[in-house]
Amino acid sequence: MLDTLHVVYRNDIPADYVRTMGKDLVHASDKDRLLPGEGRVDWPMDWPGFMQALLEVKFHGFVTMEIGIDSRFADPDRIARTALKFLKGVQAGLQGS
Repeated sequence: MLDTLHVVYRNDIPADYVRTMGKDLVHASDKDRLLPGEGRVDWPMDWPGFMQALLEVKFHGFVTMEIGIDSRFADPDRIARTALKFLKGVQAGLQGS
């Protein structure tokens, strides 16, 4: 399993970990706790690079996201749809997708 938050926290590049793990990678998790693309400025996540690396290693596992819900009035369905829309937008711009 690859946890992108801990990789970025160490100032490493998640895509490098994906390429190193290759076919042994079966689960990747983003624990930024914010919607993708709205992450911390001090720990930027290179979503296109990360997803391109997943494509290159022919990743067929799961990518999960731990997105914090900061209010009782939050709409988890909207949050999930927004995250999925973001990722599909990144995926559409990848080479070989």
